[in-house]
Amino acid sequence: MGKLTKIFTLFLVSCSLYAKSFLLSPLPLPHTEVLDIELDRCDKECLLSFLKSGEVFSFLAKASKVQDETIRENYQLLASLLNITPSFVYTHKLKIAMLLPTKKIGKYAQSSTKSVISYLLTKNVKFHLKSFEIEDEEYLTIQSALSKLESENFDFVIAPLTLEGAKNLASIPTFLNIYVPTVNKNDIKNLQNTNLIFGGIDYKDQIEELLDFANEKIVIFYEIESPLAHKLTTIIENESNKSIVKKIKLKDEVANLKRYFYKNQELNSSTIFLNTPIVKSSLIMSQLTLYNLEPQNILSTQINYNPLIFSLTQYKDRKSLILANSINGGSNYLEEINSLLNNDIVYNWINYSVSIGIDYFYAKKSKDKRVFTEELVDNQVIYNVYLEKALLGRFKTLERNFEIDQETPLE
Repeated sequence: MGKLTKIFTLFLVSCSLYAKSFLLSPLPLPHTEVLDIELDRCDKECLLSFLKSGEVFSFLAKASKVQDETIRENYQLLASLLNITPSFVYTHKLKIAMLLPTKKIGKYAQSSTKSVISYLLTKNVKFHLKSFEIEDEEYLTIQSALSKLESENFDFVIAPLTLEGAKNLASIPTFLNIYVPTVNKNDIKNLQNTNLIFGGIDYKDQIEELLDFANEKIVIFYEIESPLAHKLTTIIENESNKSIVKKIKLKDEVANLKRYFYKNQELNSSTIFLNTPIVKSSLIMSQLTLYNLEPQNILSTQINYNPLIFSLTQYKDRKSLILANSINGGSNYLEEINSLLNNDIVYNWINYSVSIGIDYFYAKKSKDKRVFTEELVDNQVIYNVYLEKALLGRFKTLERNFEIDQETPLE
């Protein structure tokens, strides 16, 4: 078979993610089929050579005849992008609903929906995705939305709610299978709805891991206006058996940080917890360097596992930083599809959690193998905790018995 193409261009037609429904026109979309018209056999090495040389359609024509996970992943990715009918298609249409308190969760209404769409694109399944936007997360508002969802017989519902909304949802009985990617089950005290599955990460687990690296002199930076910052600070206070010498409350403005660092020898040889978002955390670390302050360790949870840290700080600013992270990764082709839709599941834990939820429901419905390895125990996704160092340009997952060399970058 000759070389069919080396360069191909993909045109993604964008649609409004706030539309009420993602059900397409009843007219069937055109599909492309790639026919194998040559008798020559092609093994894994042969197929990989097609990929390397850009002979995409030669690869697609023969890939379905080779049983190999790498080949299968590349085949699924290319079939999704080019709208090619795959060898094995789940033929039943899935009905998925998104319950979105848009005013409360802002940009996550869009990114959560993109995460669901990206996952389903990799599976080449027929699906009907419908968005139900709610004005608020009051009990009666959610109850009314659930009544509508029940009447339309959805297979499952993805509901990225705040803690307030999740608490109200948990007290409303329903037969719907609902996944809440944003909240951990441990934060729900009165759970009456047994069909709920929770995907929120466990900050308590992350902090317990980080406390192993804390000394007897803990300093906490946190934002006054942030409920999450208060939650993290409370967990540190409850779980630590060591002395918390100072809690530094930061307001929204960051212009005058000098008063927190100038001649503040108390920060030397301390363990600093950063319960602050990435921009403020980066400013704090740079100020420590500016005023020649040297904490023993700087610790933070998932909130600062963000590649922005490499552009916002110098290596010497973050050389003492240890991050806790619970994102383990799914598959390369799923990450690439998300990337094409300008969506992040590599560092954004909520999008990652949404992907786990749709993966769980899809596998349960289709009997297909799950993409993600996180287990569900008692209706809660169980995450591992990985300790990360931010090196010169990448994160490195550390072994449990590591020793930190703060002078030499671990590249």
